[in-house]
Amino acid sequence: MIDKKYNTKRLLINYKMKKLIFLFLLTLNSNFGYSNIDTTHVNFEHNKLFYLNSKSNNKLIIFLHGGMSDPFFKTNRDSISLSYLLENNTNLIPMANSNGFDLIIPIKNDSLDWLNNYDYCFSVFEVYIKSLQKKYDEVYISGFSDGGTGSFKIFYTHPENYNGLIVFNGYPNHKWFNKNIDYSKIMGKKIIFCGTFKDKRIPYEFLLVEYCNQKIYNPNTFIYITKGKHAFVTYTQDKLKLVFEMVTETDNHKTEPLQGLIMNDKLIEFYKYRKKITKKYFYGIETYKKNKFQRKKLRKIK
Repeated sequence: MIDKKYNTKRLLINYKMKKLIFLFLLTLNSNFGYSNIDTTHVNFEHNKLFYLNSKSNNKLIIFLHGGMSDPFFKTNRDSISLSYLLENNTNLIPMANSNGFDLIIPIKNDSLDWLNNYDYCFSVFEVYIKSLQKKYDEVYISGFSDGGTGSFKIFYTHPENYNGLIVFNGYPNHKWFNKNIDYSKIMGKKIIFCGTFKDKRIPYEFLLVEYCNQKIYNPNTFIYITKGKHAFVTYTQDKLKLVFEMVTETDNHKTEPLQGLIMNDKLIEFYKYRKKITKKYFYGIETYKKNKFQRKKLRKIK
């Protein structure tokens, strides 16, 4: 058993090292999109958040971090850095900025809990956005892991307030939230589900099922599975560039839920629904059957 004092000390050392690395990378990348970004650490209605903005941007992404059960958010709430919230991913900020997006990145607390208290979170975000002098043409909500799950819940509870949703390795089945969604009400939105092939915490098949459920009503629904584990750092510059292409450039018209990455109505890559997932979780059996049928059909075409 690990000694608690040693473990806490180790976490603090890791945190300081990560912060130094992030600051170094921030300086290193100043010529690639960071230099014109104003980063503000905000205290708003007893909640803390980062607001990253540039005068030239007219769109906004609310990005929710993961690790909701991490005790670090209670013991070090006043000193949490962007690098900690983004889990050392140095690509999101410049990529968002280069595509015209400002970022709001809130910090979890007992009330600001987007897994279990998502309506409150929605209200806080809305009030904060309205308090800004800047008005946005488009607002998206996104997040990784628990943040991806929270963004999914907030979006599907208040879809009229967002232009789109970007879920990274989220879990739509959390407390069976997805069972009460009326997908037919979602139209004209950009909805992107991103997962990784070696995610052992949340198999990408859970997102594949949601993609199929939503695609038949909303043509600009995407599924993108890439190499990597359950880590936001997996999403490199090239991968996030592809994600932002889906948001800003790609336009699908067909609603056939072909189980793969489809851009401008063309299949880029087909994803296999693994049989072992249906056996382990007894979930998505119908989606698995359709996946198997689609694979056979694609082989014949080739």
